[in-house]
Amino acid sequence: MQQTIKENTNTLGKNAMTYGAITGFALVLISLLFYSSNLQNSGYLNFITYLILGAGVYIGTKNFRDKSLGGYMNYSKSVGSGALICLFSSFILAFYFYILYKVIDPNGIQVLIQTMEENLINQGMPDEQIEMFLEILNKTMTPGIIAFGYVFSITFYGTILSLILSFFIKKVKTQKPFDKAMNEIEN
Repeated sequence: MQQTIKENTNTLGKNAMTYGAITGFALVLISLLFYSSNLQNSGYLNFITYLILGAGVYIGTKNFRDKSLGGYMNYSKSVGSGALICLFSSFILAFYFYILYKVIDPNGIQVLIQTMEENLINQGMPDEQIEMFLEILNKTMTPGIIAFGYVFSITFYGTILSLILSFFIKKVKTQKPFDKAMNEIEN
C-alpha cells in the first residue's frame, strides 16, 4: 500500500518542471525553425508561441489533475499549475535567447533594432522621437535584458492563458448530501 501511494505522488512542482521543460524545448525548436528560415520577426511566430504555450499549460495541468489529484482540481490550483509551467518554460526559452544573442548571433540585436526602426517609420513617428527611442534601445538591448524580458513576458502571458484555460481544466468534486451531513457531524 505504501508503494502505491509513493508511485502516485506527483507534486505540483515536479509536474510543472516536466511540462515546463517539454513546452520550453518545443518553443525553442519553433524559434530555431523560424530563425533558420529568417522569419524570426514574423507575426506567425507569436501566434505559434502562444499556441504551444497554451497546449503545454492545458496538457500539463490536466495531466496533474488526472494523475495526481484523482481527477479533481479547483480553479486556483489549476491557475497555479499553469503559471508554474509557463515560468519553467520561460527559463528555457530565455536561456536559448541569451545564448543566441550572446554567442551565436551577436548582430541579431541590431537586426531587431532595425526592424523596430522600420516599424516606427512606417507608423509615421517623428524623426526626433525615433532617434531618442533608438538611442535608448542601443544602450539597453543586451542579451541579458532580452532573456529577462522573455522570462517576464512568457510567464505573464502564460498566466493569462492559465486564467482562461483553467475554466476548462478545473473539475470540482461535488459532495453528496449524505457525505456533507456526515462531514458536518464529524467536524
